[in-house]
Amino acid sequence: MTTLICIHQKDNMNNLLAIKHYEPDNIILIHEPGDDKALIQQFITYLSNQDYTIDTLTLKLKENSDPAYLPKKLSHLLQSAKNETVFLLPASRQIIGYNLFSFLDKEDVKLCFVEEDGDIWEKENSGFHFVGDATNIDVNDYILSRGGLITSDTTNLFTHERIVNLLNFIEANFKDYVSLFRNQHSGGSFYKSYPDNKNKLILFPNQLNQGNQSILWKFLNFMVDQDIIRIHQKLKSQVIINFKHKSYKSYLLKTGTWLEHRCFVLMNEVGCDDVEASLSFLWDKKRKANNEIDVIGIKDNQLYVVSCKDRSHIEPEFINELYSNAVHLGNEAAVKILFTTAAPTRGIIDKANEFGVHIITYSFDTDKTLDQFLKIVSLNLKP
Repeated sequence: MTTLICIHQKDNMNNLLAIKHYEPDNIILIHEPGDDKALIQQFITYLSNQDYTIDTLTLKLKENSDPAYLPKKLSHLLQSAKNETVFLLPASRQIIGYNLFSFLDKEDVKLCFVEEDGDIWEKENSGFHFVGDATNIDVNDYILSRGGLITSDTTNLFTHERIVNLLNFIEANFKDYVSLFRNQHSGGSFYKSYPDNKNKLILFPNQLNQGNQSILWKFLNFMVDQDIIRIHQKLKSQVIINFKHKSYKSYLLKTGTWLEHRCFVLMNEVGCDDVEASLSFLWDKKRKANNEIDVIGIKDNQLYVVSCKDRSHIEPEFINELYSNAVHLGNEAAVKILFTTAAPTRGIIDKANEFGVHIITYSFDTDKTLDQFLKIVSLNLKP
């Protein structure tokens, strides 16, 4: 049996990586008296749901002047642990400053640490040696370990060939798309939902000017060819279309979904280990309050949170919302990206810099945009 002893961190990523590597029979989570109890409980709940056995221990690691305090407490802890015991040193290495390292080095305990890239190293004789490659954490692990629960996403939709073709068609005809869909109010004058059938839509071409009528039929004919819709009824005053799936309908009509799709494609091309899009999740399962993040990716266990805005201009609250979501989901180390069709003003750039937010304005040049994403990734690669 293996017991893993680790110290609670605001971001428990290294603890999670070590747990996945060692697959311990027992986990002992040490925490400070003043640590966030909600975060601790979230992590405990996640581990319990993964069928791990976990105990907690409160220790004064930082503010303690008694040199005998930690050795005494930990000696008792190590004696109670059965068989092989692994002690995970915190990434910040501040543990060495507590004379804890020298104490543990004399005990019958295996010392290890997790590098920033996720690799596992163990103490052996006079030094540490490499014992395992990084275990990749996926988005679901990350959210669950923070106490969240994914309720829906559009990741599977974005891999459908017909929807990829629709994305390319929208981008190739973007001015027409904006004229017809973005500039029309939701549920506006030229369409409305069909009663009792979420897959159907009633269109009123006569409510459009001649130019937009031509654009409408260009889009309808394309979607018929791609088997995204079929035309259920065609009259002079109205057209009823039937989407093959309700998600196809929301893709076309919901502002910015196409941009989330493009971001999803680019994040995969960057080489993320896991990417999820249009992610809805709960923090508080009792209140059932949904939170949404447009695109979230993980590369080398670094979290990337992206807000996608298909707008004519950028509002300051876009920065605030992105920062709040990223910090809540991960921590301030999460890479925050605002992906938008609008050019930022000087004031927006200054605000983004203040909050550590990268801004990428999509110019419809996918190679250029991919380079911008790669540049951000390269800045955050862990040594």
